[in-house]
Amino acid sequence: MGKKVKVDINGKPLEAVTIGEIKKNKYGWIGLVLLFALFIGVIYFLPELQKFYQEYKNGSVPTSISGSNTNTSNNTVVNNTNTNTSNNTVSNMYVFGEDKEVTVGNVTFSSINLSEDNQLTFTIKNTNDSRLNLSKLNLFLEAYDESTLVNRVAIKGSISSNDSKNFSYKLKASANKYEIKVINEEDYTYIDLNIDDNKVSTLTCTNGDETLVYTFNDEKLTKIKHTANYLKTADNYDEIYSNLNTNVVKYESQDGVNVSLKTNETNLIYTMEIDYSKYTGSISNNYYFKKDTSPRIVNFEVEALLFTCS
Repeated sequence: MGKKVKVDINGKPLEAVTIGEIKKNKYGWIGLVLLFALFIGVIYFLPELQKFYQEYKNGSVPTSISGSNTNTSNNTVVNNTNTNTSNNTVSNMYVFGEDKEVTVGNVTFSSINLSEDNQLTFTIKNTNDSRLNLSKLNLFLEAYDESTLVNRVAIKGSISSNDSKNFSYKLKASANKYEIKVINEEDYTYIDLNIDDNKVSTLTCTNGDETLVYTFNDEKLTKIKHTANYLKTADNYDEIYSNLNTNVVKYESQDGVNVSLKTNETNLIYTMEIDYSKYTGSISNNYYFKKDTSPRIVNFEVEALLFTCS
């Protein structure tokens, strides 16, 4: 019996045919190393990318209470929020001393002046039928030297319905123009703090004889220390003493709060320490933020209360 040979349907012997070739990766292990290095680089620079994104957001358009951009012709100005703070380009800036009213929502500002010694004064009228809590509106007055921002003032406090209230602030620098607008928390300026190996950082803010020290763990507020010296010769000394003494009586027995009020021949000395690992409540004060507040929010708002923070 003869030897069998495999043939195709045409009766010809089958032969091996090359139909394609898989090329070997000429980069080999070098390519893998480069890819791994790229991956590590992305992870390493991720915080900087996040910072860049936050700073990019800071140039976004803030939201107005009224949502209107209309300038009226009778010296009443409804605030325009088309502001790009990242490049100091500002719309609806007005000159101090001009006889204008600026209206944002139901809040009307008038008699807006800045003296030669940088004392800012203005009046706010509440046209609501209920008490107005300004602290919840995120309203800020920004003072400019031409187009350069030199001071930002957070507008806090409350006004009874259909009533008016005078405000006064000592600015850090001279200015000739201003703008009043809403700035929401997501648009607050990004801040860098030195963080130790335990993820702890501090922010210290000063204004004259008043000091605020905020402690953060993993960028969440955990402690506040407030110290202040008030002269007994101050015009409003009795009011200051009454308010601070109320704090002492109210909070001195609270866990996590250490508060004291002392006097000497010339000064009233106040200290308030809050430890949020023990204290679970809240204290109504523009300087005292709730537990876990971020450094960015604390820094922006305290500097707008005319403190210098670092």
